Amino acid sequence: MEKSSEHVTGAVMATSGRISQFVRDYELDNSPQATLRLGKTYLIPAATYGSQVWGTAFVKQGTEFKSELQVRHLGFLKRALGVKRTTSNWTVLRECGHEPLQFFWFRSVIKLYNSMLDCNSTTLKKVFQADCNMHSMATGCWTAQMLDGFQGLQTCEEYVQAVRRDAPIRIQEFTNDLRQRLRGVWNTAVTNAVPVPRCSVSLYKSYFGVPFPPNLRAPVRTPRHLSLNLSGHVLRNVSRFRLRAHTLRVDRAIWSRGEESAICDRCNLQENQDEAHVLFWCLCPEVKQLV
Repeated sequence: MEKSSEHVTGAVMATSGRISQFVRDYELDNSPQATLRLGKTYLIPAATYGSQVWGTAFVKQGTEFKSELQVRHLGFLKRALGVKRTTSNWTVLRECGHEPLQFFWFRSVIKLYNSMLDCNSTTLKKVFQADCNMHSMATGCWTAQMLDGFQGLQTCEEYVQAVRRDAPIRIQEFTNDLRQRLRGVWNTAVTNAVPVPRCSVSLYKSYFGVPFPPNLRAPVRTPRHLSLNLSGHVLRNVSRFRLRAHTLRVDRAIWSRGEESAICDRCNLQENQDEAHVLFWCLCPEVKQLV
């Protein structure tokens, strides 16, 4: 089933190309907000076609970015923002207000599961029951992969017991639970920030991340600058700064393995030139004007 997702890649790439052509034709190059909305409208449905069948291969916690389709999705988002390919995946998704494709795939799987319980096809019910019976022996079957995907959810055991009893799963409660699991990466980022001094996820949440809405059903808001009438050059530079895709000296020192100093060369405070220094303390007039 994992190979089946490769057949969808062509359609996703074609959709991405049509969106890019539309953006060029209507001169929307300086409107990343429009590009991101077009991605939600056309790219995500193309990436979820048939995912209720093959999507179980990618619903396990920790496999959010292992699918080629997710790589293509992130490539589309990074091109829209104008940041490099190595930019942190989690920060790009949050900046764009997009959910990982795993969210849509897992939701489709649960909808298919509920539908099979109520279907009037004897053959389909027999196939589903046979798949359920062999999940303990064949870890790659549809039911086994779905059960593995429940790990990490707050009510994991309830979902597992529902599948074993052939009971339906309440889709809205499951959707909220899945969103909570995916957003949990931001909680662990803060916990692990001490041993990792330059963690992109932690830095983004500390300085730039738009807060998640308290209602799990509400969409994630995008930063205000994406909807402003700014030049493409300014929008790209702002996105690069926010997503740690910049060339500040603190990161250049890491890339050069200590051959280049991380001390700010724009002021005399003798501090590392990082995001906090640029935003709050740098005395350089040009930097102050930018902020």
